[in-house]
Amino acid sequence: MLRNVIALLCLSGAALAETPKVATDIAPVHALVSEVMAGIGTPDLVVPATASPHHHAMRPSEARMLSEADIVIWMGPGLTPWLEEPITSLASDARDIRLQDLPGTLALAIREGAFFDSHDHGHDHGQDKDHAHEEEGHAEHADEGHDHEGHEHEEHDHKAEDHADHAHEEDGHHDHAASGGIDPHQWLDASNAIFWMTQIAVALGQQDPDNAERYLANAQAAGESLSAVDAQIEAQLAPVRDAPFLILHDGLQYFEARYGLAAQGAVSDSEDDAPGPARVADLRAALQESDVHCALVEPQSDLRLLETVIEGLDIKIVEIDLIGAHTVGVPKGYEHLLTELSNNIAHCLSR
Repeated sequence: MLRNVIALLCLSGAALAETPKVATDIAPVHALVSEVMAGIGTPDLVVPATASPHHHAMRPSEARMLSEADIVIWMGPGLTPWLEEPITSLASDARDIRLQDLPGTLALAIREGAFFDSHDHGHDHGQDKDHAHEEEGHAEHADEGHDHEGHEHEEHDHKAEDHADHAHEEDGHHDHAASGGIDPHQWLDASNAIFWMTQIAVALGQQDPDNAERYLANAQAAGESLSAVDAQIEAQLAPVRDAPFLILHDGLQYFEARYGLAAQGAVSDSEDDAPGPARVADLRAALQESDVHCALVEPQSDLRLLETVIEGLDIKIVEIDLIGAHTVGVPKGYEHLLTELSNNIAHCLSR
């Protein structure tokens, strides 16, 4: 009996060893990959959920995740340009899957300026439940010189370097060169997430053929569950769809477009851009003549500029978490991210 148990343990260990080692960049991507790998393996998270994806100094443990990875699944340099070089060097033998580059991913142009055209997102909300994304909205990225997974991948031939103590301080939020002019917050559209999970399952199945059917089944089940949540969010936000609101930093565009929300503008284009006095004055003047009574901010935001803009106005401030800082390790973490986001926005927009 003992000999049989030992044999089973050895077989189990061998099976585990064959499971692909997967490294992901941000919490939402980690959550999606976790759904696809459920019951098979667990991906690593390179960028801590509480860290800014735009600026992060990699620790030795995070560099090790890349160096040991068989597959790296990340948004791409449009969100984290500092991560591209470590992936190339430390994960040169790994498959490099950049979700922002997968053909079929919905892509919206970066918005500039303090004011937006409400409901003019280039995306018909509610019309792409089966992921019928318009090709006009798909990014023709400036990074076409690379063949990534989802296209025809060619492995990079670079020697690993030690990046563990290197601090990357580049601005990745609205870096036009890195993003090709595309807003990089594409995980905030549920149809992108559903589409990506299928592509992730295919890539994992190619790496691990013995579990290929399980990956696809997981992706299908997760997609069906997410579609139901998507419909619930649409119903929840329908009554407040036309209620105008202000954003501290412009990062919500995909969620707005998905559910037809009416953002009026942003205090700053990104968390790294400080608005000038003219922009602040223009916003304040516009708000005094508007029906805006809601302002959305991200965790740990500096509220001083927002408070200057809305001083004396009847506008409530509500926090929204776009990155899912509290979803790591939570079952259906991506659904939790969207549901919490919808709840907070509905609360802010309700009278």
